[in-house]
Amino acid sequence: MSVGGHLIEIMPIRLASGRDVVRLWVVDSYSAEVCVYAEPQESMPALGDEIWWQSGRIMFERDRQTLVKVGYSFSAPASQPTPSRQESKGGERA
Repeated sequence: MSVGGHLIEIMPIRLASGRDVVRLWVVDSYSAEVCVYAEPQESMPALGDEIWWQSGRIMFERDRQTLVKVGYSFSAPASQPTPSRQESKGGERA
């Protein structure tokens, strides 16, 4: 499984445990889509940034900044449209 790629979605969510996290959805160089959870913090990567992860850290901004990784990475949810391929209507996602 991929360990990073270009960021196509940043979504704050609450896990079943009640923990607030940010889901980061990336597309790697082989067009595989993978998600990873991170602890929210003030300094976050932006859409289009390249991120990668190893152990309990997610690196971005050419390894100058890190996020705390929560759990394991996982395949992007098949039940949701890929953020990079959604059409927008009036500035909002369809």
